[in-house]
Parts: sequence; structure tokens; C-alpha cells
Amino acid sequence: PETVHGSLRVTVQGEVIEQSFGEEHLCFRTLQRFTAATLEHGMHPPVSPKPEWRALMDEMAVIATKEYRSIVFQEPRFVEYFRCATPELEYGRMNIGSRPSKRKPSGGIESLRAIPWIFAWTQTRFHLPVWLGFGAAFKHVIEKDPKNLQMLRDMYNQWPFFRVTLDLVEMVFAKGDPGIATLYDKLLVSDELWSFGERL
Repeated sequence: PETVHGSLRVTVQGEVIEQSFGEEHLCFRTLQRFTAATLEHGMHPPVSPKPEWRALMDEMAVIATKEYRSIVFQEPRFVEYFRCATPELEYGRMNIGSRPSKRKPSGGIESLRAIPWIFAWTQTRFHLPVWLGFGAAFKHVIEKDPKNLQMLRDMYNQWPFFRVTLDLVEMVFAKGDPGIATLYDKLLVSDELWSFGERL
């Protein structure tokens, strides 16, 4: 609420700007979408989430973050698996983008910039940064109190922010392809790390 006021500001990464603005028809379609979204937002009064919705979302965020960090930052084999199963190292050697792929030449996941991190998982069609922790959060709140399932349905039906968040994750699941991710693992990942990839 109180953020749009008939205008829209968008950041488009230089690496992908051609996809949206590289040709006249692409540019027109992109600007058309931006305009339609801005107008649509102005036509509908903003929905303020109920306090219990925010509380449930906050609880889910804590669980999702804990699950994500337990794999990405605390699992000792994760960095090795990531570097074997994705083209992250190759992206670092390519001369694309306005910045180096890493903040520091050495280091773990925390030294990577966001774009190489996302591109590497997108290449394998695994999209791990989008969904890791998502299922754990839903499972936790539903097992804690089965009534939360109905609250989640209400949040989806009545709260645009929550609906868009779930729809975006669903879209990424639709783009994903476990078969391609498995093929990357078969071709690139050592036998010792294979079970770790299977667990993910």
C-alpha cells in the first residue's frame, strides 16, 4: 500500500535487458505490461494483510530461512556440489556483465554475486534458490496447526502479495526440469556427491 501512486520504477539487469527491450516489438510488449500493471494497481484499492496473516508469514519466513541456511551455508558438501553440478566456475571466466561474478576471488557462496548464483541454477533447471526452504515452511505451519491450511488459502485468495509470491514460485517449478538437473549430476558430479544431489 501507498507505494505506486500512478508511477513505476523498474531495474532491469544489463545482462538481460535485450530480452525485454532489444527489439521494437519486445520493447512495446514490455512497456505495455508495465503500463497495464500500474493502471491495474491504481484501479484496485490496496489490501492490508490481517495481523494473523503477517504473523503466519513471519513464522514461515523464519523456518524457510533456517532450512535454506542449513543447506547452503552449513552443509559441508554444498559448495563442492554446487561447483560440480552447475556452470558457476565457467560463468566466472566469461566476460559478461558489468561486475566480476564474485566479490572476492576466493570464498564460498557468500562471495558470489546474485546473478551468477541464479544463472548457474537456472542453467541446470533446478532453480534451488527459489524453492529451498519453501516446502519446509508450509509443512511446519500446517503440521503445527491444521487450521493454518485454511488461513493459507484465505491469504492466497485475499492478499495479492501472498498470491503473487506463490504464483512466482509455482511458475519457477513449471520451468524446472528435474531430468535436466539429474543429467548434469550424472555427467559432472562425483559418486561421493551423487547422494547429496539426490537428497536435494
